[in-house]
Amino acid sequence: MEHSKINNDNSYNSRRQDDVTRCDGPIRRLWTLLRWLHLQYVLLTGIYVLEPWEAAVLNCILVAILLCALYTTCIFLPGHVVMLSRFLFRVPDDVSASASSSPGNDVQSSSGLAVTS
Repeated sequence: MEHSKINNDNSYNSRRQDDVTRCDGPIRRLWTLLRWLHLQYVLLTGIYVLEPWEAAVLNCILVAILLCALYTTCIFLPGHVVMLSRFLFRVPDDVSASASSSPGNDVQSSSGLAVTS
């Protein structure tokens, strides 16, 4: 009786995995890629030697670090890209003010100094 219980458990697990791997096309390739990436993550970080609670703590720390990096990138990267483009392409700070100025008004030159006409 015990032997039949083991066979039932194995057949359930194999059927469940077969349902996922039986799909053809992009779903199967995506599933295979995700399994390979997870294996690489586990092997490179050495998580496979940790106990489950230690692995959970390490994963939480890594996720927190990645979220902080993503937040910092979203907040500060646009400003740095604008500053870099202004430096590389010599774009004045306020293009509309210099284009619509009339004679006699103060206009800011490309060097940043005010020039009076």
